[in-house]
This record gives sequence, structure tokens and C-alpha cells, in this order.
Amino acid sequence: MIRTMFTASVQEESKPATTITYYEPSGLIQTVTRPEPNNGTSTTTTTYTYDSLGNVLTVVTPGNNAASSITTTLNYTTDGTYSQSAKVGQPLTITENLSHVTHLR
Repeated sequence: MIRTMFTASVQEESKPATTITYYEPSGLIQTVTRPEPNNGTSTTTTTYTYDSLGNVLTVVTPGNNAASSITTTLNYTTDGTYSQSAKVGQPLTITENLSHVTHLR
């Protein structure tokens, strides 16, 4: 599947611009780049991936002192003991950066 992108930006005073990049034609957000907290002059970026139904599969956010980035993964089809066809907006599990799994079923 070929995806094209659309970008929109907003800037406040002398801070770096907040830029949102969208996948076209779906309009789903690919990235959000914003000024660092505490009036930093640098930016941080959050990235999103999706399945063919438009469900969020991963969210990669800026890290902290322990990791350079933090990845959260959502699973819509299996939780280890149960399987289903992917459904819009109904994740079965959410796995965070330290591999902790939250079961939603």
C-alpha cells in the first residue's frame, strides 16, 4: 500500500513549530512533532502506525533517562488464549515499553 502524507504546522512566538503529518487519504496521524517541555528550543516527535482498519498498532514517544524512546503496542487479534478477527477500536492487549501487558478482554 502506498501512503502519501499531508503536513500541517502551528508556531507560537519563537518556539519551534508543532507539526502534524497525516497519512492521505485516511487522515490518520503519522507524526506529531512539538517543542520540548520547559520552553526548550528542540523538538520531540511521537509516531503512530496503523493496521488496515485504522486501528493504532504502535505509538512511539520520546524516552526518558532510561530509554531513548518508549513504544506502546496494541494487539487486536490475540491475547495468548483468545483469538478474534481484528475489530475497529477493540484492542485485546496493550504492551508498554517494559513488556508489561494489559489484557482488555
